[in-house]
Amino acid sequence: EVGPWTVFADKSLENSCSIFAEFEGGSTLRIGISDKEMSSAHIFLHDPSWRSLKVGDQYDIKVQMAPFTPWTVSFEAIEEEGRKLLFSTFEDPEFFREFAKSSSFSMSYNGKSLGKLSLYKSRDALQSMLDCQLKYAEKSDPFQE
Repeated sequence: EVGPWTVFADKSLENSCSIFAEFEGGSTLRIGISDKEMSSAHIFLHDPSWRSLKVGDQYDIKVQMAPFTPWTVSFEAIEEEGRKLLFSTFEDPEFFREFAKSSSFSMSYNGKSLGKLSLYKSRDALQSMLDCQLKYAEKSDPFQE
């Protein structure tokens, strides 16, 4: 635990590490490494009020980590354990840098606000996530292709 963030290794993603936080109203944010090579990352967003998401559809969400320029991120709606989530992958390390330096994470879709989440302790949480990833990378099988 790092402030509101939980750091964990996801066995379904070859022990790739992530951070997760739940916010007021039940919104959740998860961001993490997607592969052992640390070449790509993923982000999951959930809010219980997003019942009209259509699984398989793409949603271009404007994401802003203040005070930085907003990103337009293409998310896919998925269902996991009966919950509808927005899921995306990215490869630009600048996303992590901005996430670590920002105090908030705002989202909007077609000009409508989806929420503003606090990134309190996000820098420390990301560092713990990277430490987790390095720990699991060291334990990998050197003969595995």
